[in-house]
Amino acid sequence: MKYELIGIILGLALFNNIILDVNFPLVVYKKLLGCPLKLEDMKECDPDLYNTLNFVRSSTDENIEEILSSNFSVVVDRYGEKIEVPLKPGGEKLAINKNNKDESVALYLDWY
Repeated sequence: MKYELIGIILGLALFNNIILDVNFPLVVYKKLLGCPLKLEDMKECDPDLYNTLNFVRSSTDENIEEILSSNFSVVVDRYGEKIEVPLKPGGEKLAINKNNKDESVALYLDWY
């Protein structure tokens, strides 16, 4: 809901030819241009997410599947309702392990 409000305000400013001094993180511009995101782009935008994804990507632990207990899906809050969004078809049933951890990070960045 807050994103919708920000979008309306920015849209009104553009419509009325008002220049706003707004500085967005590089991630926003890359998404608008359709450029793929890199993990390093998240450092500026969301440091906690960067640290988490960096841990997943750089982990060499054999039992990372047990440590993470996660799958190829994201739970989002849509107006108070929790919805599980798969990052790829069947992702809610596919556990993240040492063989597919890079793919999971790439899919999450693409979703973000």
